Amino acid sequence: MRALRRLTHVDIAASVQRVDAAGRELVLRVLVTPRGNLSEAGGISPTETLTLQTSASVRGDLKFHAHSRIATVDVPVALTAGSITGYPFNAYDAALEFGPVEGGEAVPVRMTLTNNDALFAATVDAYENGGAAVFDVDLDRSTSVLTFALFMMAAMWALALAVLAVLAVLVSA
Repeated sequence: MRALRRLTHVDIAASVQRVDAAGRELVLRVLVTPRGNLSEAGGISPTETLTLQTSASVRGDLKFHAHSRIATVDVPVALTAGSITGYPFNAYDAALEFGPVEGGEAVPVRMTLTNNDALFAATVDAYENGGAAVFDVDLDRSTSVLTFALFMMAAMWALALAVLAVLAVLVSA
């Protein structure tokens, strides 16, 4: 019984697909897989209705009906802190919390979070709170974006200084 209890949990694989700095949200692709006696057909569908309770920034709980195939879900998540006017040094925060409930009872959860947005780098602080998986995500511009932006700033300054030098030569002649 103890071994069966340990195997009964919900796996959640989440990945940041896109960060929309202007819209102040990120799109999180979530795949939920029930395991052990919570699932049928190898994790394709839950045996009972499975609700994934989320934090306020996720904008609503996710519900997966019993005996129905679970597919990935794209979930919008509100960003906090930061401002787009701080480009290329703008940074944002997101608080993610996922707590699965099946049959009115909390279910153990194992969750992974990855980042697929090449324009932002994510730093994640993960912990468990009351049976729910919690992620505090800090999003900063990626090194490649920062390098490109700084290069473009330097190129624009060089262009402006070149125009001023040509203007000084023309005026003095």
